[in-house]
Amino acid sequence: MLKTTSQNRKGRLLMYYEFRWVCGHVEVYDHAGRFCFSADSEQEAREELSDAA
Repeated sequence: MLKTTSQNRKGRLLMYYEFRWVCGHVEVYDHAGRFCFSADSEQEAREELSDAA
């Protein structure tokens, strides 16, 4: 389990996320433990978060 934070381009903290490895893919959960999305890799999940910021 990897816990991370997402920041926007100005460096402001936006939200806390948790990455969980499940059956060969990464599931991303928000600060309240709600499922957000899944990705094939941690890098893909980080890119998805970055694109959403």
